[in-house]
Amino acid sequence: MEDINGLYNKTLGPSQGTVDARSFIQKLKGVSTDHAADQKAFVHLLEDWKRTVDREIRGASVLFNLPPEKLSTFMCAALDLAIQHSGGLASWKQLLQLEKECRKNLSSK
Repeated sequence: MEDINGLYNKTLGPSQGTVDARSFIQKLKGVSTDHAADQKAFVHLLEDWKRTVDREIRGASVLFNLPPEKLSTFMCAALDLAIQHSGGLASWKQLLQLEKECRKNLSSK
């Protein structure tokens, strides 16, 4: 999906707006397949992905509309949770920066 979106964005340029995988799955309304087990499993994966993306977008919308004092409280709580999941502050300090970003993202979901 990322390759397709990247090619689309490069071809049309920023004048047409950019797309990402989330915009694709939001627009997906149905899938035409046979009734094989693998096709049913694929449809269930798409449904799960669509549900997850919908929740992420709704959550981001709520966060963007929070007043700064509530947003900072939420972000501090998410960071505390990420530190706890990593094994405490000592373990957190030993993580690479990329790992910290991944754990922050996971704890905020």
